[in-house]
Amino acid sequence: MTDELKPCPWCNGNAHVRIYMRDATSKIIDGYSIECDDCHIDPDIYDAHEEEAIKQWNTRPIEDALVKALEAMIDLVNADRQDAVECDKMARAALALAKGGNDAQ
Repeated sequence: MTDELKPCPWCNGNAHVRIYMRDATSKIIDGYSIECDDCHIDPDIYDAHEEEAIKQWNTRPIEDALVKALEAMIDLVNADRQDAVECDKMARAALALAKGGNDAQ
């Protein structure tokens, strides 16, 4: 398995793939889920394929949007286009995402 699990979104702890067997005596894998080692959260992630369970666990739309917005701000500053108004607008949009909203103030 080459896909690495992101830390737990609730406690930032380590997570592991949990394997479900078809029954107690079977060696047939029925599916996979992800569980946190620290807070033991077991979100509603279950799939017949390990890669898909990992993909579901690692999907973080708000975090991904924040990273993209912050990278764009860094690119803007590094491009010697220190446009304060544009950076302010992007920072407000990222903050709105972090607070769970969709609109920049």
